[in-house]
Order: sequence, then C-alpha cells, then structure tokens
Amino acid sequence: MNEEQQTNISKKSKTKRIVLIVLLVLLCLVCILVLTATMLFHKYYSLMNYESVDESIPSLTEEEISAILDKLYGDESVNSENEMQEDSRAELDNSMDQIVGNVSSEESEETSSAPESSAEPSEEPEDVPHEKISNVLVIGLDREADGHSRSDVMIVVSINEETGKIALTSLLRDTYLTIPGYPNNRLNAAYAFGGVSLLQKTIKQNFDIEIDRYITIDFQAFTTVINILGGVELELTDMDCKNVFPGQNKPAGKYKLNAEEALTYARWRKGSDDFDRTSRQRTVMLTVIRRMLTMSLSELTSVMEQTLPLVSTDLTEADCYSILFHVVDLASYEFSSARIPYPGTWEYATIDGRDVITVDLAENRRLFYESTLD
Repeated sequence: MNEEQQTNISKKSKTKRIVLIVLLVLLCLVCILVLTATMLFHKYYSLMNYESVDESIPSLTEEEISAILDKLYGDESVNSENEMQEDSRAELDNSMDQIVGNVSSEESEETSSAPESSAEPSEEPEDVPHEKISNVLVIGLDREADGHSRSDVMIVVSINEETGKIALTSLLRDTYLTIPGYPNNRLNAAYAFGGVSLLQKTIKQNFDIEIDRYITIDFQAFTTVINILGGVELELTDMDCKNVFPGQNKPAGKYKLNAEEALTYARWRKGSDDFDRTSRQRTVMLTVIRRMLTMSLSELTSVMEQTLPLVSTDLTEADCYSILFHVVDLASYEFSSARIPYPGTWEYATIDGRDVITVDLAENRRLFYESTLD
C-alpha cells in the first residue's frame, strides 16, 4: 500500500469520526430538548387539578335534597293553573323510566351470547367506528361565596377522528329527566346532588352518551382567557346590546367585547330562554377555540399559567400529550354546533311549581348519534 492510499484511508477514517461525533452531539441535543419539553409539559399539566371520577352515588336525605333545590332554583314558580297535575307527572315519569329501562335492556341483550343470526339488523352506520369518537364534557361552574357550585354550562365536545369534525352539543339545564338514585328533576340538579360522577351517569342513562373525559372551568378562568386574548369579536342582536351595554342604546352589529361583556353576553337571561342562552355560550366557546388554535407560543403559555390552576379534569398526562401531538390536525377540523333537546323533540311543562323542558329521549338519542357520526 503506497503513501497516497494510506493518506486517503486516514482522511476517510477521520471524516467518519467527525460525522459520528456530530451525530452523537445532535442526538444529545435532541435528548436534551425532549427531556426539557417533557419536564415543561409536566409542569403545566401539574397546574391542573386532576380529579378522577368517583363512581359512587352519594346518598342525601329529603331535607338535604330540598335545601339543594332551594339553593339551586330559589323561589322560581309560575301560575298554579299552568302546573302539571300529579297524574300527568306520574305518567311522564313512568314513560321516561320505561324508555331508560328499554335502553338498559337492549344493552344487556347486546352483550348476551345469543346467536348472531337472531340479532336485529343494526341501524347504525358501519363506516364510522365508535372508538373514533371521543366525548369530552365541559362543565362551566358558577361558584358562589359559600363554596356552592352550579353547572351553569354543560357542553359535550364530540371529536370524530374519522370525519375530521368536532361537534359542540349543549345540554339544557332545565331538561327534565331521570337522575340515578334520586327523584326525576332538571339536568343541572344532577351535578348539585353528586358532582361530575352523577352528572355523567345521568347523561349516559337518559341520552346514551358515553362521556370519556370531563373538564370543569369556572367563570374566573373564562374571563382570564378573554382578557389574555384581548377580547372577542361577536355579532350582537338588538337584545344582546340591551343586556351587554345597558342604557347605551347601541345598535345591533359586530362588537369586540372585553371579558366582563363577553361573560354577560354568554349568561344574560332577561327576555330570553335557555335555548338562546346556550347558543350564545357555544358561539363564545367556538370563537375562543378558533382563536386559541392560532395563538403564539407566548400567548398560549400565558393562558396556561393563569387558567390551568382553575381547571379540574380527569384528562391524563398521556391524553394531553396526544392532544398536543394532534393540535395541527385539530386546527383543520370542521366545527358544528347543536343542543339537546333538538328542535321538535321537546315541550314546556311546569312541575312542582318550576318550569322544565320535557323531551323525547329516544329521538334525542338518535339525533345526537347521527350528528356526531355524519
């Protein structure tokens, strides 16, 4: 081997060593970045209050139930001639119990070992599997000074990975339904009686909606987010303007609302009903979600540091990692908005002196299933 060949071999060997060193340095840098990102992510995750769902149903006395309902609804009443008679209420309750019982029976039959040939043909679409849909229950809490909290907002966020759609479905608080372990009542009484667990069980039993995860957030966190965003731009009606800008005689139109104005917009009741109010809540929520999906890293950091301590959830750290890795995909998803009860599936009634909404449970189940799969 001549001297020139030896020189070439030496150069190649040196080049390989340099390349190897560079690769090792890059690998170390990547490991450091991953470790730093993981530690940072864990820091922000730990800011939230992780609370797993307690599956037990608390037992309350009649006096405790009465006190909770008085606190929840106050002296709300209507004229006695509009009140539902006892026999009509019993008929409604029996009808609801029968519908709920039929679903439980159907679920039992589905899990039995009956021959496949004897099963009823499925009416569910086959192109979208259930495991591709995740239902997250967002609960907006109105916390009072005495520590009492009301589930003022209840929205099911259904994420369909197969179709690339996200559906926001409000659950009206005045919906009259079956509450496991308690007398039939309004939906938001479920949270007052037994917190997140009982609310999830109530939603499952009446509407057959399986809640995978929940998030609770109070109105302090809501206003904090709006402040960080610098306000939200919304289209207001004449009635919105009267409530959001009292005494200012502002015309209907598009306005940029600050945190307090946005909260008023989402919650005002005078001259309105729960159908309109929940529509406004979804409008604000969609506006905030779309804005947050376009925020800079510094803005997101500011939002997380100030709001996460005000959030309770059973989202695991792995769940949050998954959301983080799919945030680009989620930003491209198509959003839709609806509410339960759906149009044409409900009626007003007065039970025990309180206005409620009676619903066709079976039809609402069907419409919710269709809206999240389409």
